[in-house]
Formats: sequence, structure tokens, C-alpha cells
Amino acid sequence: MKFIHLTVIVLCLSLAVNAQRSLSLEEALQYAVQNSNNVRLAQMDLTDAEAQIQEVRASAIPTLAANVQYQYFIDLPKSLLPLSAFGGPEGEFAVVEFGLKNNLTATLDANAIIFDPSVFVGLKAAKVYRELVVKQIDQTKSELRYNVAKSYLAALIAQKNKEVLDKNISNLEATLNETQAFYKEGFIEKLDVDRLELSLNNLRAQAENVGQFIVLSHNLLKFQMGMPLTEAIELADNIDILVGNTLVEDINVAENQLDITKRPEYDVIKAGQTLNEMNLQSIKAGQLPSLYAFGTQQLTLQRDNVFDGDQPGWLNATIVGAQLKIPIFDHTRKYKLQQAEVDLQKTQIQYEEFVNATNLEYANAKISYLNAKRNVTTSQNSLDLAQSIHTTTQVKYREGVGSSLEVTQAEADLYQAQGNYITSLYDLLVAKTDLEKALGKF
Repeated sequence: MKFIHLTVIVLCLSLAVNAQRSLSLEEALQYAVQNSNNVRLAQMDLTDAEAQIQEVRASAIPTLAANVQYQYFIDLPKSLLPLSAFGGPEGEFAVVEFGLKNNLTATLDANAIIFDPSVFVGLKAAKVYRELVVKQIDQTKSELRYNVAKSYLAALIAQKNKEVLDKNISNLEATLNETQAFYKEGFIEKLDVDRLELSLNNLRAQAENVGQFIVLSHNLLKFQMGMPLTEAIELADNIDILVGNTLVEDINVAENQLDITKRPEYDVIKAGQTLNEMNLQSIKAGQLPSLYAFGTQQLTLQRDNVFDGDQPGWLNATIVGAQLKIPIFDHTRKYKLQQAEVDLQKTQIQYEEFVNATNLEYANAKISYLNAKRNVTTSQNSLDLAQSIHTTTQVKYREGVGSSLEVTQAEADLYQAQGNYITSLYDLLVAKTDLEKALGKF
């Protein structure tokens, strides 16, 4: 029976582990692009843009409309006719009814644009608007990948920090057990044991805090990816391997010169400029004449009894024509032109601001990346030195030629060096991420 219970527990644990989704950084980026609500909303804007394009195109297509109208005159229209017109006395009138009781009219109207500059400019602008939305989607994806990458690295560095803390706790527990044995034999003071217990408690508290931070960082990562918070994930990448690859790649800052045309924001701003230029053209085109053609086919049936075939049948009327509109005076267009010109000037200023901001971002990212590379080497050397001092101090303490205070100080220095090293790893990966973003590689 116990064997069955144990088997069930093992199976449950196995299922729980298998239920975790293992994600590399690249897989996290792909998942985010496919599932992020921000990307979905941006893609819905594209669907809306397609509909607007079709709407503009439809405005240039000839229209055809049918209309059927039935009228029944309870009282026919009446008019006064002077009797003098028919040889009667002057000043007397006769009341006369005009029309028939039933009036059925069927009309077919056709309209077509022959020449309208505003419509033609609108067709071009609709295509540019679609390009703008596509570029905005690319920008949304780029920003999403950047944010997910930084969240992934934050979660990964927290995981690395937890591993180091757990290893330190394990080592300190072994040291504490050894020290307690020395204390029982009277070789050391109780103060030495208390110091180690205090250090161990501090490490355990730090490990617990880091464990909670890992949960928070995973939740933030899942939120940005568009993944349900209830889904368990496991980060597949190794921070040391990522750093090693970064150091091996050795991004040559001199060769990677900034090209702002590779930034997604560049395409968005340029498309916006083109759209504003076309808006200005459309308003100016409204000052030009426009020509339209139209045609109407009308059938009318007038009878006192609709179903009396002896009465006259359908009466036919056909009209074709053209309409020329020539704008002469439209004071509102003057102010529309002013607004359009201001919008165009604003996009030019926005472009200049984008260029300046991008140059600043690249310059800062380049400096941060170079500094981060140096800091990794420096912190690695400091960690090696702190580890050597810690080992020497422990040997001296066991041999009775060192004090517990030296051991405690060496441990504090080691933990500080470990923290600095882990921070330098994170700073390097983030600096590389920022540099790639500045270069438009996201």
C-alpha cells in the first residue's frame, strides 16, 4: 500500500514538472509576438485600415440606386381655374382636381465620377495609411521584443542569484556544523557559533526574498508575453552561457555605426510625413473643378384603379447629364490648409527630434556596453580574489591561527563580490540589449 502511495506521489511530481513550459529567450520572444494583446490590437488596426482603403476605393466607383414610391391620394390636389379663361364671367373660379388616386413611380439613378482630384489623392493616401499601420505593427513588435528580453534577463539573473545563495547556504551550513562540533569540544567560543548562525539566517532571508522576486519576475514576463499567469514556466537559457556568447561575439562598436533607417520609428515617422503631405494635397485639390456624370430612368403609373388594364400604362422618362462643380469661394479651406501645413511642420520637427534622440541613445548605449564589458572582467577578478581570501581565512581558522571575525569579514566580502559579479553579468546583457535596440536590431 505504501508503495502505491509513493508511486502516485512520484507520478504527480513528474506531471507537475512536465507541465512547466521551458522557454529560451528566443522562444519567449516568438511566443510574445504571436500572443501579445498589443500586437493583436495593432493587427486589428491593419484590418481597419484595409476597410478604410476599400471605402475610399468604393467612393470612386459609379453608384447605382433604385427607388420605388407609391402614393394614394385620399383627396386629390385641387386648384382654382378662372372661368373667364373658358368664356365664363370675370372673377369667378372653378375648383378642379388634378391627378389620379394611385401614383406608382420606379426610379433608377446612376452617378459616376469623371474627374475629382480629391478622390484620386485620397486613393493614394489610403495606400500610404496602410503602410503606416504596417510600420506601426513592426514598431509594436520591436518594442515588445525589447521589453520581453529585458524581463527575461531580469528573471534569469534572479535565478542565478538564487543558485549562488543556495550554494552559500549549503556551504555555510556545513561550516556551522563543523564549528558547533568544535564548540562542543571547547576549542572555540559560543560567539563564533552565533556569528555563523547570524550569517546563515541572513542568507536564508535573502534567499527567500530572491525566491519571491523570481515569482514576481516570472509573472511580469508572462504578462508581457501574453501568457496566462497560471501557466508555469522554466527559463531554459543559462546566464553564464549568454554572457560567454556576448563576450565572444564582441560587438565591434566602431563597425556598427548607427543607421537610423533601420529603426522602426523611422519608417513610422516617414509614413506619417507622407500622409500629412497628401492631406495637404487633398485640400489643395479641393480648389480644382470636379466633373460628374449622372443618369436617371423613371417609370410612372397613374391610375384611379391600379389593376384596371384599360387605363393608361407606364409612362417612361430618361435623363442623362453631367455636373461640373467649380469652387469659387470657400473660406474654410484657407484654415484647413493652415492646419495641414502646421501638421506637416510638426512631423518634420518630430523627425529631427527622433534623429537627435536616437543619436543620444546610441551614444549612451555604446558607452554603457563598453563599461559593462570592463566591469565583468573587473568583478570576475574581484570575485576570484575574494574566493581566495575566503579559502585562506577558513584554513587559518581551522588551524587555530585565525579569528572568527576574519572568517566573518571574508564571508561578507565574498558575498559582496558575488553580488557585484552577478550584477555585472546582468548589466552586460542589458547593455547589449540596449545597444542592439539603438542599432535597430530588435
